[in-house]
Amino acid sequence: MRILIISDHATVSGGASAVALASAEGLKARGHAVMVWTPKEPQSAKTNLWNTTDAKELGKWLRVAMDLDRETIVHVHSWTQHASSSIFPVIRASGAKLLVTLHDYFLGCPNGVFFNHQTGTICRKAPLSLDCLTTNCDKRNYPQKLFRIGRQLIQQRQIRQTVQHVAVVSAYSHARLQPFLTDMRVHDVPNPVLVDACPPAMPEKQQQVAMVGAITKGKGVHLASDAANAVKRRLVFVGDGPECEAIMRARPVANVGFTGWVDRDKVLDTIRRSRALLFPALWEETEGLSVLEAQACGVPVIVTEQGAARHSIVDGVTGLVIQPTAKALIAALRRLDDDSLVERLGRAAHARYWQAPRTLSHHLTQLERVYQEVLA
Repeated sequence: MRILIISDHATVSGGASAVALASAEGLKARGHAVMVWTPKEPQSAKTNLWNTTDAKELGKWLRVAMDLDRETIVHVHSWTQHASSSIFPVIRASGAKLLVTLHDYFLGCPNGVFFNHQTGTICRKAPLSLDCLTTNCDKRNYPQKLFRIGRQLIQQRQIRQTVQHVAVVSAYSHARLQPFLTDMRVHDVPNPVLVDACPPAMPEKQQQVAMVGAITKGKGVHLASDAANAVKRRLVFVGDGPECEAIMRARPVANVGFTGWVDRDKVLDTIRRSRALLFPALWEETEGLSVLEAQACGVPVIVTEQGAARHSIVDGVTGLVIQPTAKALIAALRRLDDDSLVERLGRAAHARYWQAPRTLSHHLTQLERVYQEVLA
């Protein structure tokens, strides 16, 4: 089988790119002919809307792939930030079969997260309704919102004409996106958790807490920073993003750390050396891979009640589920001053996860099955 994987990012900068690159390596190891394509043109408003230059280059890749194997699968993991919807008419013209994994909510929401960045609240408005169009919900400004609306209208047309098969990563995201999946075949393909089997960590012996992922407001990074500071816990951020500088200005250096984007081993090492993983998202995540990674390591998680991540936690058994407020997070962190509770939660999380681990091998088997269905 020949597979062309498309990702906005050539290196790991979040869950979607991590899954795209890991699956490419895994499929290649299984004997498939795998190519990974990422856009090269410098990012700009123009390329974000319609990336003509890179689309032409993709067309060349596809012609080569189709000449080698008429049963070529194109698997798109991300496109909205760089590749743009310009990839879809090129894929359609090539005759290659297409699968799109929905790692976010861009299929339905111009912001990609069903979230009002101005108010810090989840958005329940119908996308592209008059109420939506007249609301400034963008993290920058209203002109940027109008730009996103234009991009969304272009995307909708291309998606309708090109995409017949999509993969969803959780039951939660499937339900949230259901109104936008008309006339599409939906495949349930949860993301792999890239953690090898290991004994549980000993979080009860650790002092720091950690967050993993993009350092953005919607992920609750300021909530986490404020709460950790209130209980005098050092907080380590694994990742990067626009809020790093604001957090560094507000917090003593001794109480906060930033690793930047690091390799998988360093991510897991930071999690294992933590008392708990914090996942205080303000918006609705499609899954929340770091929550599963922490459980696989035997580290308790404090997660907010909205979004898919909450459904992987048994409250009071494998972690703590809270409301998205500083008061609730501070209270949860204080509960985890109890070493025996931390130990119990961590061991239970580890045991529960490894009863049905989300391994890369299982993910690849699911992908191969879905690819066959797409080719049929």
